[in-house]
Amino acid sequence: MKDRDGNELVLVPRRHVAEIGGAVTDHRQLLELAAKAAGIKYDAEKSKPNAVSGAFFGLWLEIDGEPNEYTRRSWNPLVNDGDCARMCAALLIGTTWWNHKVECWCIDELKNIDIGLTPEQFTEHNNDRSAAWRMAALRVAAEIGKGMRG
Repeated sequence: MKDRDGNELVLVPRRHVAEIGGAVTDHRQLLELAAKAAGIKYDAEKSKPNAVSGAFFGLWLEIDGEPNEYTRRSWNPLVNDGDCARMCAALLIGTTWWNHKVECWCIDELKNIDIGLTPEQFTEHNNDRSAAWRMAALRVAAEIGKGMRG
């Protein structure tokens, strides 16, 4: 693939990093900032990748009364549509769909939040529209969390 001037473009997968506020951030940091914005309580010590496989399933939720072992405990709006939808509803994150991309934003006049469009191209997510939406929404939520005190 080449740019307008004929220079070869180097495509870098964005699966493990995203840019918020001009700084490159990994998925774990995005989740932590989004959790802060959404008021999600999690156990940082238990929110680590699996020691054997290295897989990261999300932030380990702190739930009052510690439910039984069969209750879902991880929170990861980057891979779970339900987590992402609840996060968007809680933070008033809006979504606009296009043929080739999705854009998310947040305007909350009561909390003085105005985060502009955060586009995600479908092609950057193997044409998975839901994956692109989850990343765009997570970036907005992380931006909200980044602006919070404490």
